[in-house]
Amino acid sequence: MRATTAVLMILASMAGLFSQAGAAPPKRVKFKGQVAAVSPGKILITDEQAKVRTFNILPDKEVSIAVKGQVTLADLKPGMLARVEGTLQMNALEREVAKITVYSLSDGYVAGILQDSADQPAVVTGIVKLLKDDTLTLQAGKKRITAKLAKDVAVVVDSKDYTLAPTGSLIDADGYETKNGSVNARKIVITIGEVERKETKPQEAKTAKAEKKKAKK
Repeated sequence: MRATTAVLMILASMAGLFSQAGAAPPKRVKFKGQVAAVSPGKILITDEQAKVRTFNILPDKEVSIAVKGQVTLADLKPGMLARVEGTLQMNALEREVAKITVYSLSDGYVAGILQDSADQPAVVTGIVKLLKDDTLTLQAGKKRITAKLAKDVAVVVDSKDYTLAPTGSLIDADGYETKNGSVNARKIVITIGEVERKETKPQEAKTAKAEKKKAKK
C-alpha cells in the first residue's frame, strides 16, 4: 500500500512539472498613453483609441519608476518636498532662485542644508511651508530658509512617486499581463506637463480645410 502511494505521489509530481514546463510565459505588454487615474498600487492608462489598461505596482516586485517634467508654481503646495540652490546668507538665499526641484517624501531625501563651506553655494532641501509674494519658505531641518523666486522660475519634478502624476500626464508603461487582463508593471516613465500630440496627415489637413470652407458658406 505504501509503495503504491509513493508511486502515485511521484507520478503527480512529474505531472506538475510537465504542466509547468508546458505553460505559456506571461505576455509582455508595452502601452503608451495618458494617466487616467492613480491609486495606491495601480495606474489606469488610456490611449488615443480610448482603450484603458490597468498597471499594477506590486510592492514585492522591482519596478523602475521615473516621474519627470515641469509643473506651475501654483502646483507647489505646503507639505511638498522641494530643493533650491544658491548662496546662503543667514536664513535666506542671496539671489533669486531660477529653479525649484520637487521630490516626494517617499523618495528618501532628508530635509537639510548641504554646504561644503560658508563661501560655497548651498543646496537646501526642505518641506514647503509658505509661498507668498514670490518668496518660498522651506523648513530645512531645524532652519526655515526663504528664497526669492525669479519671475520665470522653473518648477521641475524628479521623483519615483507615481502618485505625483496628475491626470493627463504622458506615460510609457511596460510589464507582463496577468490572467485578469491587468498588467504587472516592470517599468513606468511618466512625463508631467506634456500632452500627447497627434500628427495631422496631409489628407486630413485638406479635409479639415474643406470642412472649414463649408462651414463659412
